[in-house]
Amino acid sequence: MNRLIGTKKIFYRNVGRANGLFLSSFNRIVDDRRIVINTLESLLDNGRISTKKIKLALSEIEASRIKLNLKRIPKNKADIKQIRDDLALKFTEESQFALDQGIVSLAINFEEFIRRTLIKFYTDDPRRLSKDKELKLGEIIDKTSLIDIYEDLATKAAKDILYGSTIRWFEIINKSLKFSFEGNMRAQKATTELFLVRNCIVHNAKFTTRELLSFDPKYIGIGKVNPTIKDYIRFRSSITKIVEDIYDQFNLKYANKYLFVHSAMSDIKQLHQEQTGNLRDTIDLRIKRGGLNALVKKYFLIELNELRQLLQSEVFECKLLATKILCLQYKSTHDAETKKKIFIFCILNLDLFNDTELIQFMTRNITTGSKVTAHNFQLLGALSKQYQPLKAYFLLRLIQKSPTIASKRHLIWLISNVERHAMRSAKNSKDIRLLRDSKTKAMQVVSLLPS
Repeated sequence: MNRLIGTKKIFYRNVGRANGLFLSSFNRIVDDRRIVINTLESLLDNGRISTKKIKLALSEIEASRIKLNLKRIPKNKADIKQIRDDLALKFTEESQFALDQGIVSLAINFEEFIRRTLIKFYTDDPRRLSKDKELKLGEIIDKTSLIDIYEDLATKAAKDILYGSTIRWFEIINKSLKFSFEGNMRAQKATTELFLVRNCIVHNAKFTTRELLSFDPKYIGIGKVNPTIKDYIRFRSSITKIVEDIYDQFNLKYANKYLFVHSAMSDIKQLHQEQTGNLRDTIDLRIKRGGLNALVKKYFLIELNELRQLLQSEVFECKLLATKILCLQYKSTHDAETKKKIFIFCILNLDLFNDTELIQFMTRNITTGSKVTAHNFQLLGALSKQYQPLKAYFLLRLIQKSPTIASKRHLIWLISNVERHAMRSAKNSKDIRLLRDSKTKAMQVVSLLPS
């Protein structure tokens, strides 16, 4: 499995587009300069020139779709030489500007590749994040799934890293991701140089900075940085080598993490083939539960983030397998923190449990027990304001099964929220019936509680 294939494709697509735009602009400027200068040089070499010859030369230039924007028609050689020198300077400045923009574009696209790689790395396993990366409770409530929280934390971590220098990027990649660039030290050095040159262009009016001067002595004595087309090609080649190196090492070290998911999907597909004799790729019949229960034991140790991959599948049995594994993990552990983690995972990913059977299975097996922290209650409150009937149904069943999760007053408030939001937005009679029956049973249980 290739974990960074999408990130790599985005990089090559963006670099390819930027490279095409840069080369078309740069080559056009170079061609225009050659045509103009050669034409004017030929005119000057013809000995005595006349107004007719001058107009003819200018017409040849304009026939190549080159606009000179002359204020007046030149009358003698001195005028022609002045125009030649002015245009040569103009084309030089334009070609240099195109080169500068090409250099900046390379740096932007490489930085985006690193950012996406770091986010992928930390999102896959948030335990890799340092302890100072955290979100406020209000920010968590607004999230619709656990993966959104992971991505926010990973984005913050990546942003902090990218504030530093390229040298620091490679240090963190070496330390945290355990990558090595020993075989690409020249490419790594050129990539660092690329960003130092880019900083001069963007932040220092092209004047050389201390960092660039100390990094490479060849820039000493140069007032302003003016990269050449050779520099552009060298930088592009270097970042491409680093991207390929990161891609290969990431897959070598971390791609196997999701082989459980891939294997589980293959096992479910095989069960379908055994039950239906259907060898097509599409699966349109539900399999017997006996074979699925055997897979629950096989994949019991799968992690929560991998279970989310199963829940995202369009195949119902993948969702059911993930639900059953979650419930078994919840019932098997005696650690309160683990139970809380699974419970919050279920709430934040309720959109993926988009079937009544899955919700009912969860409510029979996953509860918070007699004690609920304020953190969980805040999430329950946010859940009660949702318009999705299945989310509201889960909450009502949870209240019915564990009425001690909050005070009587709070439970009544949660139930009334469900009535105001979910029941009014239910689109079919089945959802309305499920909500009404669950609400009645939940209120009956709550009414027996002491005030």
